[in-house]
Amino acid sequence: MLGVNENLSHFNMCRLILDGPSTIDFSFKSASYQLDFADCRVKSGYGYLIRRIDGDEVDCQLLMWLTLYFGESATDPYAVRNSTCSFMRGDLPFNTRLFLKYIRKVERRPLKSNPKWKNDFIHKSLSSYCLGVQMADMYMPYTLGLFALSIECLANASLDVRGKYSQLGSKGYKRIIGKVVRQDKNNDPEHRRKVREFMKYLDQEIDVIMHMRNAFYGHGLIYEPEHRKKLTQCMTDWMIKHGLEHKKSKRKWFSDKQLERSLEINKFALFKLAQNVNRILFAYYLGVSFEIPFTQYDFQVKHAPWDVIEYEHPQRIS
Repeated sequence: MLGVNENLSHFNMCRLILDGPSTIDFSFKSASYQLDFADCRVKSGYGYLIRRIDGDEVDCQLLMWLTLYFGESATDPYAVRNSTCSFMRGDLPFNTRLFLKYIRKVERRPLKSNPKWKNDFIHKSLSSYCLGVQMADMYMPYTLGLFALSIECLANASLDVRGKYSQLGSKGYKRIIGKVVRQDKNNDPEHRRKVREFMKYLDQEIDVIMHMRNAFYGHGLIYEPEHRKKLTQCMTDWMIKHGLEHKKSKRKWFSDKQLERSLEINKFALFKLAQNVNRILFAYYLGVSFEIPFTQYDFQVKHAPWDVIEYEHPQRIS
């Protein structure tokens, strides 16, 4: 049984690689906490227990920030042990020093210097992201709508214009990306080229998220023949970009008639990429891109090698 002051997070899509001790003591908003990766109620390498030392409930805001940090839900009240999808992301490195640095930065949120409307946008963005992670692939492709809403809210927080709501199609998130490029002091031509390529990559991924959101979550355009063609072409371009299809190939992953089936087959990759595009934009906005860990496969359609999988039937733990 869990205590009132405890919460469990079971990792479903990655395996944690520690670089130090299995328990970490830290503080968040003047309260003391312990992060325990060796608790017997979690599978070793596939989750953690967060415990508040004074016996009170764990701060919900802390659970949301942990969900952002690890990319695994800490807010799910019905967490289950299930590592059968660990091949999706592979190995996630954990660095104690960077984690503590991340906590020190996010515990200052919401910033007192921000107007209330901006802090509200950030909170709604984080809440939408956490709900998307909690729903995971089970509710795909509708889950992508939550990541789209999260990116949209984050973009509005960055625009600094109260009362003028910018939709995802307006590409307000480019302000976040542009700020990162401007602040990068490394003028090495090769480095600058890689940065520009990655920013272009993010823009293309968000375009896919937007098309999927419009098709299923928001406007229901999946039933319109013209939009089905646009979505099919968008997903075909997506597969070509990731090297899984050629421009002139006769057989296509996606077709108008088999669109829903093809999306079901690729739901794991779509979820993973949408989630991590959302995470990296949050990291850029908050200034914690060096602290938040990503796996080698977080921005790839392909998954980790199959030897990462450790099949285990889901068990109700908490």
